[in-house]
Amino acid sequence: MFTQLFALLPLLAALPAANAYFILAHPVLETTRLDPIVDPGQIGAHVHSIVGGNNFDKTMTYESTQQSTCTTAGVSVDKSNYWIPQLYYYEPKGKTYQAIPVNYVNTYYLPRYSPGEKTVRAFPDGLRMVSGDANRRTYEGDAEANAISYVCLDYYNNHSGDPAWAQRNSFFEHNCPQGMRAQVFFRSCWDGVNLDSDDHMSHMAWPSGGVDGGSCPSTHPVRLASLFYEFIYNVQNFPYNNGSDPTWVWANGDTTGFGLHADFINGWPSYNNGTNVLQQALDNCNDNNGVGGELANCPPFVPYLNSNQGCQPLNMQVNEDVGFGHPISQLPGNNPIWIGDGEKPSYANYTGDDNLNYTDFKSVIPTGWSDVGCIAEGTSGRALAAASFQNDNMTRSACVSWCSDRGYPLAGVEYGRECYCDFAMRNGATNTTLLPAQQCGKNCAANDNENCGGSSTLELFQNPDLYPKSSLPAGWSSNGCQTEGSGKRALTGYSFSTSSMTQELCMTTCQSKGFSLAGIEYSSECYCGNSFSTGSVPATDNCNMICSGNKLQICGGPSRLTTFKYSNATTVVVPSASASASASASSSVAVSSSSAKASSSSVSASSSASSSVVASSSAKASSSSSSVAVSSTSSAAASSSVSSTSTVAGRTAVSSSSASSSAAASSSASSSTSTVAGRTALSSSSASTSTAASSSASSSAAPASSSSSAAKSSSSSSAAASSSAAASSSSSAPKSSSTSVAPSSSSSLVATSTSASASASPSVSAGAYMAYVGCFKDTSGGRHLNGSSTSGSNMNNEVCTSYCASKGFAYAGSEYAQECYCGNYLNLALASAESKCSTPCRQPNPTTGKQEICGGGMLLSVYTTGQNANARTYGTKPANPQRRSSVKFRL
Repeated sequence: MFTQLFALLPLLAALPAANAYFILAHPVLETTRLDPIVDPGQIGAHVHSIVGGNNFDKTMTYESTQQSTCTTAGVSVDKSNYWIPQLYYYEPKGKTYQAIPVNYVNTYYLPRYSPGEKTVRAFPDGLRMVSGDANRRTYEGDAEANAISYVCLDYYNNHSGDPAWAQRNSFFEHNCPQGMRAQVFFRSCWDGVNLDSDDHMSHMAWPSGGVDGGSCPSTHPVRLASLFYEFIYNVQNFPYNNGSDPTWVWANGDTTGFGLHADFINGWPSYNNGTNVLQQALDNCNDNNGVGGELANCPPFVPYLNSNQGCQPLNMQVNEDVGFGHPISQLPGNNPIWIGDGEKPSYANYTGDDNLNYTDFKSVIPTGWSDVGCIAEGTSGRALAAASFQNDNMTRSACVSWCSDRGYPLAGVEYGRECYCDFAMRNGATNTTLLPAQQCGKNCAANDNENCGGSSTLELFQNPDLYPKSSLPAGWSSNGCQTEGSGKRALTGYSFSTSSMTQELCMTTCQSKGFSLAGIEYSSECYCGNSFSTGSVPATDNCNMICSGNKLQICGGPSRLTTFKYSNATTVVVPSASASASASASSSVAVSSSSAKASSSSVSASSSASSSVVASSSAKASSSSSSVAVSSTSSAAASSSVSSTSTVAGRTAVSSSSASSSAAASSSASSSTSTVAGRTALSSSSASTSTAASSSASSSAAPASSSSSAAKSSSSSSAAASSSAAASSSSSAPKSSSTSVAPSSSSSLVATSTSASASASPSVSAGAYMAYVGCFKDTSGGRHLNGSSTSGSNMNNEVCTSYCASKGFAYAGSEYAQECYCGNYLNLALASAESKCSTPCRQPNPTTGKQEICGGGMLLSVYTTGQNANARTYGTKPANPQRRSSVKFRL
């Protein structure tokens, strides 16, 4: 990620050898009101942006820095901490504040020698220091004032010679198109004795040339490496207030910019031989061009190169809202807005911080679950394939709670916003070979303080108490997962469905009907027989749906049966032509879950039909057209027949049967077509019990209807469902069909941040209107295309443009292989190099079969949708978006 940050480095290559350097790039570790130098042991005066070792705390020693388990620095042994105040945007109308995100941080180590010397010393153990003055209001022109500066970034326009854009010591009077760089120099001459001082500065001194170098004074004779920070804030994502009101405000209330300051605690390790990695780097990585950000060019660093992703704080932070992603009414602490050069104001009614406590800001994992670690995705498919959803409200707790509510013992988060569940590891994935934690280092979409997997890597959680358990009835044994037959049911002897389905219920029912094989499908459907039909073969996947009556048991899946065999029985596969022999033993009878019984003595079977009648305990018909219920109301002996066609989860079953009650049941014959959860069943039957065409079958273990599937989660997983009560994807709601159609294995439940209607059809009838616009950057702090969005495992550019067109948007952008964003406003200035958009779509082009490109990491492949009247473009497209223009960096 950070390689792009060093595009400016060639500009420094021409500097003399005395200015050779190396740079450590960082993401932000945490943003909190702690300062172990100025306010040790207590809540700090104002909010800071902190990078470095993850053992940062309200009180620190050199020894505590070494207890960090990771660091944001690119060299793993650098456990130092670096911090400056957090920058805020001030909104004058509402008088509110919002934290401006830090894009990235660079810490420079500059070996500037005193005249006549050829080396500088590494920082001594325990050194700490501060640069700048939080109370400075004007520019005095001395070294201390020159240590603070700002650069306004514009990579596409040349502002040479324009004083309004020149590097300065205060805030700019205009916005910065690519962000603003806040810069701080530290004193580099040490007194050789004290590791700190009362003002945290006096033990250090400026060389004779100030920030530009020179000789150290006799009072501070030891020349240390020159330390320089740059924090790049994304000011471009916030409006500029045109000078009439302050726009940028430091966390201490300063609106001038002069009050920027910075802190440093050394955490580089020392060794018994008196040298350390930093000293070796200063001595050996000092060629004319330095190494810059290419740390691999510095041999002492090579054994310790660090991806610096996924490093999370170990300790508590102040439990207060610091204003990321939303406005807050005032800056944390006693920091009213401070305009002009007068005394720092205070709140008249400020009562201090006694009512505040500390928190780690991490989501709470449900009881019984534990973090397994980081694992790789499957080699031939998803590691966890039973159910899934994705959401911008993703946290670890949201994912684990969602899977737990559905009875799955395994939960995994990936790409920061995706959640997957299952009963077992699949497709070549393993939970015994763990990856380094940083490979699952992508922040959770809704919580920057915890990680939610990475690119094709899952942070895995498990709850052993939820693994499937069953006590098989006497004489029965597991027969594995089995596919459906070719054009007909695998087991054709007898079937029933109930929302109370368990493995035991299916087996005992089949045994009572005289069958030796039992199979359960779609959570709630039981099928019996003495042999499997032609085409039914053992399967290794997709028996992954929980039983509707026992969440600790598996009851098949889409076109997959969890099967069992009765002892002393021989399992055979018979040709479909002779399959009617087994069907004649018993007919298909609709069984109510309240009684789960039917009279077999008065059953006549149609041997040419495969039986499948669906019943529910509520005796209510769930259908999109009509339903049939037959009940016993007469004391006179009677017979009845019912003919019905129902659609259940995309599959068609035909059966014919009749039954009579010894109590003399009477009912009227009727014919009905019923659609339940997208599957069709045609049946004819009569029964003495009240029967209704209904199904509790679910695609990916969540109740579904033919229009949508509602994902219901507990309060502990409300974050996962807050933006969408509908759990659906383009593959989770199969369409009804007049033929036998089973949903594919990809029909896992996907809850997106859009409504259930957001799933786009993979067919593209309007492909002619599609026109490729180009590769564009997405924006942090807000989407480039922010009108609507969807995602799914069926994503390609046809799916995305069709979806956006259906919503009335002019532009469609695909991103991260499977995400789709829509909008009417396109910022031409965010055009990017075509080579940057290089991530293959989840699915190929449905017409040509060719693989398409669906953007990349924070990059959109943008197309028009045909809604041209709604199109709005702004900004100027760079002449050469593949190249980043030069920005002066003055040392």
